[in-house]
Amino acid sequence: MKLWKRILCLTLALLMLLAVTACDSAPADKNDGDKPGNDDTQQTTDVDFGGKTVKVAVWYEPEKPTLGNTDSGDAWYYSLKNAEKEYNCEVEWIIETQEQHFSKFVQKSLSNEVYADIMMCHSWNYVSLIDQKLLEPTTEFVSNAKDAEHWNQSTYVLNGENWGIHPVSDNYIPTHYLLINTKLLNSLKLEHPQKLAREGKWDWETFRKYCAAATDASKEQYGVGCFMLASILKTANNFDYAVADKDGVYHNAFTYAETKGKGMEILELVQKMALEDKSILGTWTDGQEAMDEALNAFKDGKLLFAFHPTPSSLKKSGFTDYSVVTVPMGPSGTVLTDSVGAFAFWCLPTNSSFSAADRAAFWMEAKRTWDPADEEGYYEESRESRLEEVLDESYVNREDVEFLLDMGATMEFLPAVSLNVGSLIADDLFGAVIRGDSTPAAVINTTDGQLQAIIDATYNAKKDSTEATE
Repeated sequence: MKLWKRILCLTLALLMLLAVTACDSAPADKNDGDKPGNDDTQQTTDVDFGGKTVKVAVWYEPEKPTLGNTDSGDAWYYSLKNAEKEYNCEVEWIIETQEQHFSKFVQKSLSNEVYADIMMCHSWNYVSLIDQKLLEPTTEFVSNAKDAEHWNQSTYVLNGENWGIHPVSDNYIPTHYLLINTKLLNSLKLEHPQKLAREGKWDWETFRKYCAAATDASKEQYGVGCFMLASILKTANNFDYAVADKDGVYHNAFTYAETKGKGMEILELVQKMALEDKSILGTWTDGQEAMDEALNAFKDGKLLFAFHPTPSSLKKSGFTDYSVVTVPMGPSGTVLTDSVGAFAFWCLPTNSSFSAADRAAFWMEAKRTWDPADEEGYYEESRESRLEEVLDESYVNREDVEFLLDMGATMEFLPAVSLNVGSLIADDLFGAVIRGDSTPAAVINTTDGQLQAIIDATYNAKKDSTEATE
């Protein structure tokens, strides 16, 4: 923490004594006078917004920075205030429900009106927004930045362009993992998978053996829950449901020549585990019911491995018999990877009274809280602070968070395709194989047309319409 932040804390403490009030009870917009260098900071950029208002839109209220919650949150607040001063502007926050946020954005954009100059976007519809030319690419801004390594240049990429302005964390926690019921693990006298993962020995063969060892039909006990199993295994095998060729056309990865082998490996493993080992609980790999079934069995000690999106809920419930391990490496996996199919990110709408370059520079300055050269709002998230945060929220053992941070530091982060597949993957593909209704080869064949149609509508529609007009 910089010296000015220590001085700030002393100043705030004195003000709190004089005002007989707490710092975090004051509204955020009334704390400008407490900002370091509030009146003395000189404009350090050539860009001048002329005192105009920059509209920033989001559907998630906590994205608006406030004081008094965390050091990083305070840094974000002060960094934004500093950016406003440097660029001579004022931010107006537009906060709607997610549905209203996007519907108003599209309506105003198509009417050539400005909804927001900077806005939060989501993976579930950003392909459509890009196809309608409602968003500006950000590739040149983040890739040419002096601190380019601090900006995400992989997750929000489509058609060879980056569409986001989003920093990356130096202390990455994997989003794909398997929770372990430690009580069951110990009763089976199995070695903790974390040791195997660190040694590069945590693979599908070992994972299958662990799940088989935990399975006991007489106790209704299983190795792994079905929920998110498809996503876990495709991430582990460096596979996704759609893949682009050299011309940017997307294909069904289960039938595309260069990737179909990886898809077959996933389905064949699932078939063996479900029908030979009978170690999989459930038949749906997605949905609330599948998640609840896996979580309940896991907490009851009837499931060795499970995925749950919020391990913090386990900790809050008082449950303590759990640990964590990364996904087991698949036979075609060349490097430990992580991917996310659903994500939100800051982007630049096409319609704005400010240039894309100026908005990008402003927002990058506002989000640049990690830069040691930036005295305003600077906060460097240390490994220890990140560890303590995650430990406090989600896990019961320090070793678990240390493991996640260590593995996260070695991971390669890959963007995932975003497809509205309904029950096609969860039931028609994986469900049918798990139940024994069909074989991997047969389900790939019967679902090929449907999956390709969804891929075409999502990723190839714009290309097809462009070629038709040429």
